[in-house]
Amino acid sequence: MLGNLKGVNSGEGDSAGSNQPSRSGRDRRHSKRVPYGTKVILRWADQQAEVQSINLSVSGIFVETTAALRAGSMVVLRFLCDGRRVDAMGRVVRCVTPEAAKRLRLVSGLGIEFQKLLAGQEELEKFIAHRVQPWGATPRLRATIHTKEGEPGGSSR
Repeated sequence: MLGNLKGVNSGEGDSAGSNQPSRSGRDRRHSKRVPYGTKVILRWADQQAEVQSINLSVSGIFVETTAALRAGSMVVLRFLCDGRRVDAMGRVVRCVTPEAAKRLRLVSGLGIEFQKLLAGQEELEKFIAHRVQPWGATPRLRATIHTKEGEPGGSSR
């Protein structure tokens, strides 16, 4: 399925984008993404659109849109993260056209790498940090050992 990526234009350093690897098959994102749906105001050239985010990381965002911007295009974004405004300048690193999205069963949209966060960097970092576990971390389970009589405690065999 990934061999036919016609309609998916990708730039170097994909740090935001669809949930699929780049053309080379490697995922070059620099930070973990979390699912996050919020309204995003996206501006480029002399145009503006209201789009929906799909996922978010400290280094970028993927937004659902039919706008077909080329990799390398510069954009300005505004969205809310945990109730706080985030303003950023970004660079399109991936564009999944509606045709490619249908064929590859993806969401059409743009992967945008943040170039500069103008407002909200601290809120964004805290938001992501609270939703992503560090590499290798596993949830701690609290176990109670029961004796034969069903009483907590005792020794484990």
